[in-house]
Amino acid sequence: MKIYAVASAVLIALGSIFLFYSLATPSDLSGSDSAPIPLGSPQWAGFVSMSNLLLRQGVATRVSGSWIVPAVSPSQGDTYSAVWVGIGGYGENSLIQTGTLQGYRNGGFTYYAWYELLPNTAIRIQSMNIEPGDIMTASVSLADANQNLWLVEINDVTTGDSYSRTIAYNSARLSAE
Repeated sequence: MKIYAVASAVLIALGSIFLFYSLATPSDLSGSDSAPIPLGSPQWAGFVSMSNLLLRQGVATRVSGSWIVPAVSPSQGDTYSAVWVGIGGYGENSLIQTGTLQGYRNGGFTYYAWYELLPNTAIRIQSMNIEPGDIMTASVSLADANQNLWLVEINDVTTGDSYSRTIAYNSARLSAE
């Protein structure tokens, strides 16, 4: 059994779930090269697909989605949001994911693409220039189960920028989000 999750259709959809996801940014939101700033939120909403809610099996092999990068409004405090697709992470410690981060910090806006392999922090994809309103597509796919190789792809349909990388990662493959 393989699980394929797409933003508009999933096998088992759980919306507005209360989870804690830590999104550690690869640099501060102003884009400097200072130490990572971990960002976490107890509020998460989206879709999770898995083989069975109680007797889960490692069958998730591919997830894909698309979105429009939202604009961030100025505020008195620092704000951010992230949009992503990933394999794992729901009630487990393995998670391979890619997406965009949108933020406002210290009076400045930032938008960028990233990928992350827990427990490591997110890695900013420097070769992509993300702007609000850009149409994005992304996927994480198991490329070789014997070698635990995953293909991470993210595309900015608006600009034509894209990034893909094959990464060795040991995922439990229990969910797709």
